Amino acid sequence: MGRVICKRILNDIILYDESKGDFYMLNETSAKIWEWLKEGKGESEIIRLLMDEYEVSEDQVREDVSEVVRYFKEEELV
Repeated sequence: MGRVICKRILNDIILYDESKGDFYMLNETSAKIWEWLKEGKGESEIIRLLMDEYEVSEDQVREDVSEVVRYFKEEELV
């Protein structure tokens, strides 16, 4: 994983991976997931935090979090 630079703009985050020269724009929810992963929180804890914040089914949150985490890992952002 290369060095990733993070810049917050309102509720969104822009990530820049210096080694690949790629930019990533994270919406508010993806930004929260990324920050929590960087803090060392696991998927189960992130799911619980999002369930507390949004009125969505656990299955939907679990599916969305898994997809986002998988993407971050594929792109080597976490």
